[in-house]
Amino acid sequence: MSEHDQETETQEKETSTVALPGHRLKLTREDLHLSKDEVAHHLHLDVNIVEALETDKYDDLPSPAYICGYLRSYARILKLPEDEIVSAYSKGQEINAALIPETVSMEPEKKINPGIIKFVMLILIALLVAAGFMWFAEKFQMFDTAANTESTTIDVPVPDMNQPEMNQSAVIERPAQVQEQIQQFNAERTEVAIAQNEESASSSPLLIDEGDIAVEAAVVAEQVESGDLKLVVSEDSWIEVTDSEGKRHIYRLAAKNTEIHVNGVAPYTILLGNAEGVAVFYKNKSFNHKRYQRDQIAYFRLGLTEE
Repeated sequence: MSEHDQETETQEKETSTVALPGHRLKLTREDLHLSKDEVAHHLHLDVNIVEALETDKYDDLPSPAYICGYLRSYARILKLPEDEIVSAYSKGQEINAALIPETVSMEPEKKINPGIIKFVMLILIALLVAAGFMWFAEKFQMFDTAANTESTTIDVPVPDMNQPEMNQSAVIERPAQVQEQIQQFNAERTEVAIAQNEESASSSPLLIDEGDIAVEAAVVAEQVESGDLKLVVSEDSWIEVTDSEGKRHIYRLAAKNTEIHVNGVAPYTILLGNAEGVAVFYKNKSFNHKRYQRDQIAYFRLGLTEE
């Protein structure tokens, strides 16, 4: 082959190459210092489609009409003549111009960032660990509560008067709740007495002995089945009953729905820790102790005269 023929063949190849739209698009993009990723972002296309357009590999792309739309949009952002680029691709192919869209965009393939996946997994693991901890804490709390349940009611040692062999050296203590109420009771009665200028001993208020906190069970009389004083307990109540000779007949927490009889020497000094829950009967007559009541405490003497 002569030198002239070789030169002609080379020119034909270059002309053929330049005539393809992809090569022209690529050269222009590079002249503008644009990356393929930037072009793909502007066209809303996957970068693989941009590469296919620049290399004129159209087999994996949609129909010719869509390819023309891609080329037109690409040419537009590069400021190239759109019709020339499209014509260079079609080369006389019969493509219905009505089918060629002005712009064609395809959402790039969305890939999940591995960092996001890792973050979500860490959150899920943390939630599972927290849930497990709460479950174990709840179980622990349940067993602990079962083993250490505390009563919300007054809880004091109650001697069983029906058991003669009971430990008579036991000490019965006045509940702290009752002791606090007694202090408030005494304070209020003292204030009333001062306001009324009650100075004489005979008119001084009847105060409860705040130092009388604990007594030995041995000094409390045994419960009897009958007597001139009867206490009907409808609600749990701390009860103290002492007769005129100083003998303690009751010093304990009385359970609700019980009756207590006292057979001593009147008059009786009576303290009710939950006065609303105790009905008092003296010589078979009901005694109204409300006028001696302050809040929950009632303190009075009964039997000074025939009632």
